[in-house]
Amino acid sequence: MLLQFNNCSKYQPPDMSSSSTSGSNDSSSTSGLTKTGDLCEDTIRELFADGYYGFVRQNCAQCHATDSSRPQFASPDVNWAYQVFQARGYQKVSSNAVSPSHQPPSTGTQHTQTINELKLKWQQGVGEYNECKGLPPETIAVDPRDILTVQTTDRKIPVMKVNEEQVLTWDLTKELSLLKTNMNLPVLGATSKFQIKVTYRKNAAGQDYYAFHDPVVFNNATDVKVKTIYIKLNTRLIMYPSTFKYINKDIYANSTNTGDNIGLLSTGGLVALGAVTSQDFVNVAFETLEPETLGPRPAPVTIGFTDIIGGMISATSPTGRDVSFEVASNLPPDSPVVVSVDPANDSVCGKTGDQSFTVSSTCLKPVYDYMRAQGYNDGDINLQFKKARLVTDGGDYNRFDWDYKVITNSFNLFLASGQRKNAVIRFSTDIRRETNRVLRLRVNVMSNNGKVSTTNNDMYVIILKAGNPAPATGEVTFSSLMLPGTGTLGLNCVKCHNSRDLNGGYDMTNFDLMLSKRVIIQDAANPDYAADNSKMFNRMNPDYPGNVNLSPMPLDGYLTNDQLVDLVRQWIRSGAKNN
Repeated sequence: MLLQFNNCSKYQPPDMSSSSTSGSNDSSSTSGLTKTGDLCEDTIRELFADGYYGFVRQNCAQCHATDSSRPQFASPDVNWAYQVFQARGYQKVSSNAVSPSHQPPSTGTQHTQTINELKLKWQQGVGEYNECKGLPPETIAVDPRDILTVQTTDRKIPVMKVNEEQVLTWDLTKELSLLKTNMNLPVLGATSKFQIKVTYRKNAAGQDYYAFHDPVVFNNATDVKVKTIYIKLNTRLIMYPSTFKYINKDIYANSTNTGDNIGLLSTGGLVALGAVTSQDFVNVAFETLEPETLGPRPAPVTIGFTDIIGGMISATSPTGRDVSFEVASNLPPDSPVVVSVDPANDSVCGKTGDQSFTVSSTCLKPVYDYMRAQGYNDGDINLQFKKARLVTDGGDYNRFDWDYKVITNSFNLFLASGQRKNAVIRFSTDIRRETNRVLRLRVNVMSNNGKVSTTNNDMYVIILKAGNPAPATGEVTFSSLMLPGTGTLGLNCVKCHNSRDLNGGYDMTNFDLMLSKRVIIQDAANPDYAADNSKMFNRMNPDYPGNVNLSPMPLDGYLTNDQLVDLVRQWIRSGAKNN
């Protein structure tokens, strides 16, 4: 008989001796999986075959399949791959899988969601494996008919395709019947319901089976006690060992079938082998399903950043670029939780892409308040921002001019209250002349029981241009910029753009020619427009999209002194006067 991972117990009836392979429809994941005869060990091996193995075969086989110098957890031999995977550890494999610096493009943050889901399943599996190993042998088989007290009505299973999932739901006020004559039907409220998910699968041997999972009581007006669930398929009671057998749960009133207050009874599952037909039906029986009185609902587990502002990163002399951000839980989660810290790439203040925006009391207020606390005023040019750029996001900019990359963004929480974990972001050591930028990070959580939410889940890191100098006092003049020994233009630009060379088609000493070719734009009434559209400023600005396939000016080395470049921008913003 096929046993999915959660069908776990030391008790093994005589008819369970021949075990088929896992239920994956991908033959590469389970073909050749050897059975050990240990039910607990075999089921966790099948969990690996159905989960991580498919991922590593698809993404890691180039390096980790047959190369004897590297761990072979993606070996074509699933049995050897499992042993190496256990020795290597799922944490190390998971960490490398989402690392943008390990073996891109095979690895990277694009795998975060998949890896989080695999980690959750694996953590749950390890927990149930340990429970399985710790259960005492059942020397006396219990006949479920002696203990079950109430059951649902029959429900037809919809016709499904392989790997399709359906949700079966019963109204607990109308669709229950007694199995014991000396009892009364439970009164759980007019809207109380029970649901369970069912998936149609085929294993590697081509056998059909149903997988039942995620039983939930919800919309209950009273607190509910639930103990022991059995599945009856086409009148046949499924007797295989199952974690459903060990359910003993208290469900609070007004629980839901999704979200933070989910009335989930078990993260386990039950596999029922047999020919699948269009006439199949099922019902569910309970040892205990009755109202009870519980105390106050415990406070929800919430996870979030410990700070709203992660700090300011200066681009002047970038050092110590790996920055950690603390994530904390208010209470210990009662099941594994995977947390990821991801860039929030949605629009900012109505701006998308690489558009500029000004922080204010209505646009990124936490950043605005922080900047004001640092002494910046509303009119300061330093309150102009763009979104920070990820090294691998494929944006319209030179790839050498990135702002940050993710080093550690995903981890597990088995926390005691007050403990913390860190995410790590690496900021560029080569942040050139650019506007200020802001990185918005967001905490996302995944848990098996849904009873975990986020709070303070957005945090901001401010990346300042070099020194972020205050606006210069006095007027910036064209003549000071053209000084041959000290001026930004005279020292760096005139050597190529002069009356003899005319590189780019203009002479920087010919002011009228620069105006006619829009090398500079005079428009003091629209300073941002003038600066953002003057070719002179754009070509020395790596932010400019037109520089994607070009090197920023000057060609013999871009300007690392942002203050010099900022003088050019201030001059253009003030009207680009020929003074």
